[in-house]
Amino acid sequence: MYNFFRKDGSVCHIVNFNPKTGDKIEEYAGQGYAVGSSWTRGQSWAIYGFAISFIHSGKRDYLDTAIKTADYFMSEMEKQGYSVPPCDFNAPKEPRYIDASAGAIAANGFIEISKCLGVAGRKYYDFALYLLKGIEKECCNFDHEVQYVVDYASERYGAGVNIPIIYSDFFFMEALTKLYGGGHIFW
Repeated sequence: MYNFFRKDGSVCHIVNFNPKTGDKIEEYAGQGYAVGSSWTRGQSWAIYGFAISFIHSGKRDYLDTAIKTADYFMSEMEKQGYSVPPCDFNAPKEPRYIDASAGAIAANGFIEISKCLGVAGRKYYDFALYLLKGIEKECCNFDHEVQYVVDYASERYGAGVNIPIIYSDFFFMEALTKLYGGGHIFW
């Protein structure tokens, strides 16, 4: 929370620490576009992970961190006009690499935040629906001949792009289960 999150709510992917002092030395691009960019699946893991951490611990700092990251995520999606997240919010518009897995994971985080906030969390619930509808419209393949439902994820920026990844299906189905009255699939 203290070393991976930036003031704007974005998250760096990989951090190198001094092994003797524990101080942050530098960050790396990892699976994102560049150092200092915002790899969307990392953003999504942060939203969902910190929301779940709050639910299990009751520590308000975790929820506040999830909210700040969720607000950043929503703002970037709205500013850039996407209905499915790009692989990285700071990547060039072309070539366009999208990451439906980031959207599916984030949708779960948005749902959890909305449940934690009650009526005040309606915008997070609505944004989860927006993400899931975008994935359904742009990325779902309901052909019985394929072994996935959600297509168009990215392993990392520039490689393994616009492909199906198993956790896209998992988190998409988990979010739908939550919306239709089910609980968590595993957590």
